[in-house]
Amino acid sequence: MNNVVKRILLFAAAVFLLVYVGFHIYNGFAKDITTATVERATAYQTVDTTGLVFRDETVIDTTATGYFFYTIADGNRVAKNGTIADVYPTMQDALGQQELNALNEEIDTLVSINAQGTTNRANLSSINQQINETWLSLSKAAGTGSFAQMQELRSKLQSLLNKKQLTVGKEANFDARIEALKAKREALSTSFSKASDTVSSPVAGYFISNVDGFEDVVKTNQIETLSVDTLQQLLSTEPVPAEDKIGKVVGDYEWYLACVVPLSDTTFIKKGLTVTVHLPFVTQETIPATVAAVNKGKSDTAAVVLRCTHMSGDLSAIRKE
Repeated sequence: MNNVVKRILLFAAAVFLLVYVGFHIYNGFAKDITTATVERATAYQTVDTTGLVFRDETVIDTTATGYFFYTIADGNRVAKNGTIADVYPTMQDALGQQELNALNEEIDTLVSINAQGTTNRANLSSINQQINETWLSLSKAAGTGSFAQMQELRSKLQSLLNKKQLTVGKEANFDARIEALKAKREALSTSFSKASDTVSSPVAGYFISNVDGFEDVVKTNQIETLSVDTLQQLLSTEPVPAEDKIGKVVGDYEWYLACVVPLSDTTFIKKGLTVTVHLPFVTQETIPATVAAVNKGKSDTAAVVLRCTHMSGDLSAIRKE
């Protein structure tokens, strides 16, 4: 009897111990917690406004007379004393020189492709890839209204297509085309008058043919004191192109973007803050900038001045965005 009682007691103790341990294990894992699936995201404080751009700009004057034919596209870099334009007696003379330049470029390209012969056959996949990339660049430039490099991209695409024709055997060579172009060049070279003068840049920088009258309105060394009233007046003033000026050169990478924002937004816009600027009608790039000044006006607005050092051909041409 004693053995039976002892066994019952041991069994009861074991069951109690299992229940006790099991309860605490369950209680530890079965807490009242609600779970949810989350995704990582970044929130931005944004301000949509219109800005006016100020830069160090050198307006180019010239005493030359005639038809000015620009030798450099808007937004391209020019060296100090580099040629900006050739001066021709008439527009037809300038157009003749333009056609001659195009012929020389095409001849040089075809001669170079001919010299490579069939060495490109092993690089067909590379040529196709370059064609696709160049075509995409052309489409992107056209879609964003960025035409500074359109001619260069067009010439590159034409050269790649010619290489592909030679590579796949559609053309054995371009000898006949080269000879025809040379004959055309020889006839054209004597059909117009040469340039009588040139115009050079006094400084190095980005060339812009448009002079809108804002070049000397506010100097960059005064920009940080720009008031709301002055900025609003400038924003409401339409640029007036100066017909008697040949162009200007943006000589410094540092430029300023001034805009009017609601005073309530200045709670997070402070001097020295690093911000990102988006100019969707100019470029797809994001432009880093630093808040150079926050000048409060009499009303519920403030003039915010941003300092930027990111420069490109497209950015060098903008004024109001």
